Amino acid sequence: MIYAAPIINRMKALLRTHFLAVLFGIFLLITTSYKLITHPTPFYDWDEPLYVQGGIEMIRNNYYLFPMWQGQVWMDKPPVSSLLYGLVAQLPIERELSTRFLALFTSIGVLALAYVLYWRVTKNPFVSLIPIVATAYAPIFVQRSQVVSLDVFLLLGWFGYLVFRRQRVWATLFLFLSTQSKSLLGFYPLAIMVLFFLFEYATKKIKWAELIHELRIIIIQGLVLSLWYFIAFAWYGETFWQAHIVESHFRRVTASIESHFGERIFYITLLRDQMPVMVIPAIAGLLLLLWQFYKGTISHETFLLAVAFVPWFIFLNLTKTKIAWYLYPVIPQFFFLASYPLTVLAKFKKTTLIFSLAVVAYLLFNGVIQHAFFTTYYSSEEEHHEVAREAKNTCESLAVLVSETTRTTYQTLDAMGLVIATTDWWGDHPSMVYYFEKPIGFFYTTDSFQKKLTNYACASVSPDDVSYLRTAKTKILRTFPSTRLYTVLP
Repeated sequence: MIYAAPIINRMKALLRTHFLAVLFGIFLLITTSYKLITHPTPFYDWDEPLYVQGGIEMIRNNYYLFPMWQGQVWMDKPPVSSLLYGLVAQLPIERELSTRFLALFTSIGVLALAYVLYWRVTKNPFVSLIPIVATAYAPIFVQRSQVVSLDVFLLLGWFGYLVFRRQRVWATLFLFLSTQSKSLLGFYPLAIMVLFFLFEYATKKIKWAELIHELRIIIIQGLVLSLWYFIAFAWYGETFWQAHIVESHFRRVTASIESHFGERIFYITLLRDQMPVMVIPAIAGLLLLLWQFYKGTISHETFLLAVAFVPWFIFLNLTKTKIAWYLYPVIPQFFFLASYPLTVLAKFKKTTLIFSLAVVAYLLFNGVIQHAFFTTYYSSEEEHHEVAREAKNTCESLAVLVSETTRTTYQTLDAMGLVIATTDWWGDHPSMVYYFEKPIGFFYTTDSFQKKLTNYACASVSPDDVSYLRTAKTKILRTFPSTRLYTVLP
């Protein structure tokens, strides 16, 4: 007990200092858990069934180098994040709950690490709390915290690396989560640290020996995190390089593949929508940090931690592929910048406390009430779920002719060179694969559908496409409002 006393006293002191942050974390966990439990919904297209099914098939096939999709190796993504979802899917509760709870707990971890990082910058628990509450109720963050996604692991790894950057093993383990969720993007913090230490050397803040020491550690971390790439390339060679590196990474930067178009300021507009009343404070916070950096009133390291994700936002705006949730990693960054001007009031503790609590109260009201937190859901029971479940009871396999709109879009994108090897794996609704639980063939041309129709036990088409069944004997199984389900007779 004598040895435990200092630890207990330190924990009490930490709890007193960070009481509001802990209280908010508990509140967010309870309210979001209540929402998920009381209103479970099916997996939505696209992402959720891809990552859950990918992990489940890895375990089922005892294969762990990549996720799998209908027995095929899916080289677009690294394996660990999908495997984590696949593992929690084995728990004796509904998979729609277990997997989403993993995303929720990870999101809470992201907020906790973000709070620690920004508290280290400001040494002010009230100022550090504002970006956490604001982030928690930003529309994109809310959605990512309640659905199956890889982004939560990416950001957990990024923040974990920055928080534990001096504990090299822990920092590397956190980055492992990042690289094993969004692959090469996970290396972003290492790139930032390389630039930082080069700048420190150029400005004579560190000596050559210190620079070499830090770069050596970063290189070792990079090599450890690259082991999976070496193994994958050794095993699959050019196929891995083309699918994972060229198509899944470089082409997403240089082209608007798979219909992911958007204006040049797509992400700037999206960020403004996420934080409409806090744009001007965020600009003010960035200018204040730049001024303090220029005047030397804050250290280089503090400045780095305060703006670590701004370069990522700049890079994001240079990419050609425009997808809303790509903004997800920078949301805490800009909410922190919006709260940073409050640090000028640090001497006036009561004023800072009152103003911070007022802002937090507004953010809670806006996030919970104004944005209808408890009644906003990201999926619902739809016809394709019902079709898949109905077919599961009768059919051993299913041929699905995608809609005419999807067929036309695919042909247009293909002609423009904007498809990749896996574009035609998913159909209109990849969740059908998860809910059918048997082989499904998605067909993007009527010719291929007609040629291979007899290889399947059943077929799903829209009412306008029934004529394409004439190459086989079929019998109607069930009619849905916009789908016809047939059995293919021998």
